Amino acid sequence: GAGGKVPIEVRPLGINPMYVPAERAEGRPLPFLAFIDRGMRKGGVQALGAFQAAFGDDMDYKLILKGRKSKVTAEILNPNVELIQDDYSEEQMRDLFYRADVMVANTRGEGFGLLPRQAAACQCIALATDFAGTADHLDQWGIGIDYKLVRADWAGHNQFSKMDLGCWAEINMADLVDKLEAIADN
Repeated sequence: GAGGKVPIEVRPLGINPMYVPAERAEGRPLPFLAFIDRGMRKGGVQALGAFQAAFGDDMDYKLILKGRKSKVTAEILNPNVELIQDDYSEEQMRDLFYRADVMVANTRGEGFGLLPRQAAACQCIALATDFAGTADHLDQWGIGIDYKLVRADWAGHNQFSKMDLGCWAEINMADLVDKLEAIADN
């Protein structure tokens, strides 16, 4: 066609077929999963706040917060919150999704939203911000979290603090808390 000499390989958009449903253990605290990272975009701090608002320190509910290896060591004082700060292989990620019944992906913006889609493929209930990449076909794989668009606030992040980086989604915290409680009740 256009002068290219290297063969092109078409890759399907989607998730690795290793992410499949699995049986969950019974008689355990209802486990929720959220991702907390070095950036502000993933919304892990807000997920923790919504979990605390919904369940407090009730040991019938558990939140797993997953982040990457960090130069900063954090400690969570809530007895029903587990913090993981480590880099995981794809198999470890799948096994992490198997530990959870619900994934909270209250991101401020994603191009695709691979993590909540992987969780949904592992039979987690996936709550995701109904915006940008996570909004695509959300009704087929997850439950939307209401939001409003606000100016992206990167104050305190030197490389971005003076830049206009457009808008991002700010979740409706009451909507997320209501959805966490409704899932727990049902």
